[in-house]
Formats: sequence, structure tokens, C-alpha cells
Amino acid sequence: MASPRGINVAPKEMIECAFRTMDGNRTRVNVRLPKGRFDFICNLPEGASNALAKAVTAKFGVTAANQMIQTNVFVLTVHNPDAGGLKPSQNGNPKPAPNKPGHHASNAETIKALTQWLEGRVHLPVLDQTGLTGKFAYSLDWNEPDADYPNDEGLKQALLNQLGVDLTPDIRSVKILVIDKAK
Repeated sequence: MASPRGINVAPKEMIECAFRTMDGNRTRVNVRLPKGRFDFICNLPEGASNALAKAVTAKFGVTAANQMIQTNVFVLTVHNPDAGGLKPSQNGNPKPAPNKPGHHASNAETIKALTQWLEGRVHLPVLDQTGLTGKFAYSLDWNEPDADYPNDEGLKQALLNQLGVDLTPDIRSVKILVIDKAK
């Protein structure tokens, strides 16, 4: 396992690195974090993450733990497998396409990567229940002339019409890294 390290990172990112024990990027911050950017490296032969967690607690006065929290989510499911927009990738290495408002594309992306992009976009956890594996090529277009005014309904409709996947709101228990004041 690589040593935890970062250059010019925000305190939240450093805390996530120190306390992350799950795969994902869902974090809830319950305290005011300091401003600024930091460099860090923890290259101990054993226990590097624990040492970083102790240093973060001492420096910022916070601690963090993964918790199961019932919250609003979106669930991604296959609605129409014949929509044709998700094509098995012929290229193993993803190359980012020039994304702009109302457009998102990839030549080799997993559904997990798509759900992570969607989470950043809709600001809620997105749970993959498609059962799809492998990498896909796709190009997704919806009406959104200005990124400052997201058209999430248009995006959801484009997902359904073009990729054949449905993004449905629900309430579920999900694992979230919760940052609190140290006691």
C-alpha cells in the first residue's frame, strides 16, 4: 500500500486521506475546517494511515469515521438495454473527451466512474444497481447552455433516452465519512 501523501491539498482532502477506510468519496463535514493548503507525506513502514490520522487530529482538532447514514440518494438502474448509447469499449484506456455544459463523454469508462461523475454533478450519492461490468464508450448530450445553471432533469432524461439507464431518487443507508470535532 502506498504511503499517504499530498501536495497543496485542502484540509478536507488530507482528513479524507487519513481516515478513509472505504472506497468512495462521500464525506460530511460537521465542523469548520481551517483554510489554506498543505503538503504531507507519511512514509512509515507500518501504520502510516494511523500515524497520519493522529497528526491530523492533533493539527486540526478533528476526527473522522465511516458511518452508515440514511440519506437522499439516486439509484442508477438499466431501464432499456437496447438504447444503444452504452457501447462496450474497444479501447482499454480512458481518454477524457472535451466536456462542456450539456455534454459528457468517454471512450472507455466503467459504470463506477460514471456514477462518481454523476455524484459530483447531482451532489448526492449515486448507487449503481445496473449490474453492468467492463468499460463503455458513450456520448451524452442534453440541453444545458450554462454550467452555472445545471439542468439535472435534462441530464436524467438524456441518461434514460441515450444510455438506457434511469436515475431515480430514493432514501437509502450509505457509508459516509463523517468529520467531527475531536473530543
